[in-house]
Amino acid sequence: MMPPLHRRDFWIGCALAVIAAFCFGIQAPLAKLIYGYGFDVYSFMAIGRVVQCFGVALVLHWMGHRLWNGWQSYRPAALVSIIFLCFSWLHYSAISYLAIAPVTMLVFLYPLVLAALHVWIDKTPLTRLFLLSLITALFGLALVIQPDQILHSDFNWMGAAMASAAGVLIATYLYLSGKIVAQGNPYVFTVHLSFIPAIAFTLLSLIHGVALPATSDYTAWKWMGLSLCFSLIGQIVFFVAIKKITSLRVSLVLKLEPVIAVLGAVWLLGETIEFMQYLGVFLVVSAIFAVSQPVSKTETPA
Repeated sequence: MMPPLHRRDFWIGCALAVIAAFCFGIQAPLAKLIYGYGFDVYSFMAIGRVVQCFGVALVLHWMGHRLWNGWQSYRPAALVSIIFLCFSWLHYSAISYLAIAPVTMLVFLYPLVLAALHVWIDKTPLTRLFLLSLITALFGLALVIQPDQILHSDFNWMGAAMASAAGVLIATYLYLSGKIVAQGNPYVFTVHLSFIPAIAFTLLSLIHGVALPATSDYTAWKWMGLSLCFSLIGQIVFFVAIKKITSLRVSLVLKLEPVIAVLGAVWLLGETIEFMQYLGVFLVVSAIFAVSQPVSKTETPA
């Protein structure tokens, strides 16, 4: 039996999930913009994760939060962070075998996997409206990405397998994160989750050679600073949203992420958007509005 969902928590959680989707989605066009100034992917990710981990840790320490309770309490976050690292590797590796459009479509099937995990493990009987919303959001996402890019791209089994595995891993990541933050502090969990990726990407950056623009290049560091702000805000509100409205709802709202990426590319990179993509945006947003209804048949609004 799922606990009652208070309307105030629902609206706050949905608003935070939308903010997280915006912060995550805008990262792709920002990263493409930043790479043009001399950053490479390893240095970019290393700076982002280090600032995210230690920046949030300093703020939480200043606010009086206890950040370390021994290895026993850190193990769940360590497991989830390793899953996220594997997801990141598979996702970016898949792009080297397959076009971005089909990779994005395969990865963003993860809400269906997440729903299956809740039904299989938690025995959650999902409503038909929620399942219909998932399917509508997936169809809208396909229009946003553009069907011709998906259907006419060269197919590669290795890329498809990597993208599909990445989708399964991100669904597992969300499921486990939801279980952990439900019992603990989502802010502290953000710090714990970022620690291993911060170390890993820093080592990768050192191995491949640190690639940074000149310190006097104000424009490059301005965009990097903006990206860091979005990354910090997005990661924090993401886990708070999961705590308030469950990972199932958050996974549907995060369908906005590729929508924001497309719109961000129009705004930041001067790319164009077609009518069918606008229709896809409308379908995704419409599906997200449907989450105001109960997710499961045993969930009731309070």
